[in-house]
Amino acid sequence: MPRHVPRLKIAILGAGIWAQNTFLPILRDRLPELAGIIAVYSRSEGSASALLSKVHEFSPEAEAYHGDEGLADLLARPDVDAVLVALAAQGMLEVTKRALAAGKHVLSEKPAGPTLIAAKEMLHWVDLLPDPPLWCVEENFRSEPAFLSAQQLLPKLGSLVKLDLVFDLPMTPDNKYYGSGWRRDAEGLPGGFMLEASVHFMAALRDLVRAAGWGEAVTASATVTHTKEDLPTPDTLVGMVRFEKGAAASVSISFAGAVPQRSIAAVGTEGTLEVRIGRWHHADKSAYEIISQLADQDGPSSEAVPIAGVERALDSFLRLVAARVEGEMSHSAGAGAAGGSSTAAEAAAGGGEDSGAGGIGAVGDSSASHAGDSLAQHAHRVSAVEASRDLALIEALLKSGQLEGRLVEVQQVASHGEVL
Repeated sequence: MPRHVPRLKIAILGAGIWAQNTFLPILRDRLPELAGIIAVYSRSEGSASALLSKVHEFSPEAEAYHGDEGLADLLARPDVDAVLVALAAQGMLEVTKRALAAGKHVLSEKPAGPTLIAAKEMLHWVDLLPDPPLWCVEENFRSEPAFLSAQQLLPKLGSLVKLDLVFDLPMTPDNKYYGSGWRRDAEGLPGGFMLEASVHFMAALRDLVRAAGWGEAVTASATVTHTKEDLPTPDTLVGMVRFEKGAAASVSISFAGAVPQRSIAAVGTEGTLEVRIGRWHHADKSAYEIISQLADQDGPSSEAVPIAGVERALDSFLRLVAARVEGEMSHSAGAGAAGGSSTAAEAAAGGGEDSGAGGIGAVGDSSASHAGDSLAQHAHRVSAVEASRDLALIEALLKSGQLEGRLVEVQQVASHGEVL
């Protein structure tokens, strides 16, 4: 890592819920030393101006742009180092491509694309650029401290027997995403809410599996159902995923329930752990709870780990951009674009030297040590290749559901954008 990280100049493309409620507070309160916002963009003048008024509270020099001409003008600015793209999935890749073609480093929101085919085509396009800027994807579950700590604890569980994932997210009218039109667009975003949100859960599951040495997901089967008429179909998915080493994980996801919960449990021959939030287990919505018990312990131990995945993902991206700006990282050495992008990142994710093997006592240290993580670790956490693999897995589960539970092969996304 560079000894001194330069303060980058960035633009936010998109003025929706995520940009206003998530990106702005983090950049204003927690990462001001890494980046400053100098421009914002939205398709409409009104929404661009509304976002700018909030940005001006802490970055008065920022300017607003809107429409197609405005986007071209913003991307032509030589002082913009990088852009954060927070647009609807259906049009995000087009804007991402324009930004990359203009030489801007890009962090786009998940999913990697509205479909795996679209994401794969984008990876291939980036791979053909002679000197591509960074294309990264903000998949915050890959950066969540609780999940990273759970990966470190896995060796203490002995041989891993199974994994169980349960995510219930009530999509009721009081949910801020309930009325999101693009998330309900089954034609432009096949799978709707189920696909758009579930890439999060696939990221958490896949990284835990790889830390256990199970390899990539190879087959998936699922049953999908539709219970609530006001939600797009499907609103519930229950399935099974099998991995390269033959082990399996259960997957249960629903938007039709009334009580939220997130849980990933790992069962081993020497112990069990669970990362969970919600339901009656843990009332604090600002933190995950890690509960573990080893065979030689009288009872379980637990620790609360504050939620910080988005902040960590933004931090990783900005540090990668800073390294590129300072010339310390070529595009072939890491990061989330296609050109050799995941070589270093996969080493970090696969349980190598950088992945760590500490126990649950290391949980509290994960926050403080993030800035000192290797470029490979930062690269893995915002990798567009990995985000495409998350998309491949949820697409396979949804396809199996459409085929009434028939076993479906999970498409394997190679490091250079080729789907095997």
